[in-house]
Amino acid sequence: MLGASSWLILVFLFGGWTTWLGFLLVGLLVRRNAWIVTGFLYLAAIVAMGVLGPTTQQGILFGGLVYVSGIIAGLIVNQGWLRTLWGRHERGEPWFGRGALAPARRRASARADVPAEAQALLSGAGTRRSDYLADDPRPVPVPAPAPARRRGRRGRAIDVNKASAADLAALPGIGEDRAAAAISTRNAHPFASTQDFADRIGLQPHEFQQVRTLITYTPITRKGRPGRKLDL
Repeated sequence: MLGASSWLILVFLFGGWTTWLGFLLVGLLVRRNAWIVTGFLYLAAIVAMGVLGPTTQQGILFGGLVYVSGIIAGLIVNQGWLRTLWGRHERGEPWFGRGALAPARRRASARADVPAEAQALLSGAGTRRSDYLADDPRPVPVPAPAPARRRGRRGRAIDVNKASAADLAALPGIGEDRAAAAISTRNAHPFASTQDFADRIGLQPHEFQQVRTLITYTPITRKGRPGRKLDL
């Protein structure tokens, strides 16, 4: 790649007078219109510098600006130039031109780019390239859609302190047994929160995550029974 960067000699040397030639060279070699246009722009700048006069103050300032900007643009373009050449080298394409596939590698690269490790394996006895590139005949499994979460009437969350056993049993992971236990527990002491509901009917953390957005609760307070005051 160091030899491929030798076109920058036209940019760094000769005081910027040959900068345009360097951009035209790399642009024409790999058919990059942007680099070709850049070369013509620098050619126009050289012509303008000649019109101003290379020995005048305006010509010296303008020439210095052209020279410095050409170096910066050359370093940027050189990165793309090297990446283009190296990419074509890895794909087996000719370095120069529009990058059409070489006839010897066109068939090999028609379907997929085979890594170097696979190339070494395929070159051994008893292996075929078609085995590596063959499509999998098995159908791709399509995941079943997740079941819709059930809510109470009109899409509202189910109140664990007021819901019926059927509504509770319809929640994910609850079932009839837990619903019956929830009703029995609620009758003895209403649930203080949705977390209290989960704890008292024995929901695991992942099960609670499934129903936490589907349930709510209404605080219920019960009056105590009348009794006697005793002086001790």
